[in-house]
Amino acid sequence: MKTVFALFTALFIVSAFAAGDDHMIESNVDSLVRGAYNWNKTKSRGKGADNNTELDLTLNYAYKFRPHWQLGTRLNYLKDQITSTENYGFQVGGFWNHDTDFANSMYVSFFTGLNWDHSYNLSSANGRNDEKWASTLAVGKRFSLDRFGIKHVVYSPELALKSVNSTVGSKAAGLEYSQSLELRFLQFSVFF
Repeated sequence: MKTVFALFTALFIVSAFAAGDDHMIESNVDSLVRGAYNWNKTKSRGKGADNNTELDLTLNYAYKFRPHWQLGTRLNYLKDQITSTENYGFQVGGFWNHDTDFANSMYVSFFTGLNWDHSYNLSSANGRNDEKWASTLAVGKRFSLDRFGIKHVVYSPELALKSVNSTVGSKAAGLEYSQSLELRFLQFSVFF
């Protein structure tokens, strides 16, 4: 719930100061735009207290470089000492927009890149590392929320075909591949 509240607060703040449509911050199903760093102290019965940190950062950015085209990147990073995991990834891609008014246009997008998932078992030398190649092809439509008094924020539902393949192969105990068709009905973007 905190993430949803923080997302909508950020969208409203950015929209209040926004003035254009060359830049876009996207919040989608694959990666909600977020940034959090927390410190916590954990105490289990019969054991001493542990101090832990967690960093969770996800960014989605696209830039208009031609009348119908946007180039973009997606970056995610998660490091959690409690679960002994570290995940990070980087994707590049683009959008082709049917109309030059990006806030009210149909679009096709394609993003591809690598994700690395690491689990560290602190009690033994066994950990799990996985490298995944992820690609997403999506078709969607953006609807400006300007008529509701929310400038530069758009609602952008889409239909996406997502493919994730492990590059580690059969030696890994984790994922080999996954393919999914997704109806993403709750997504927003901010133009500025």
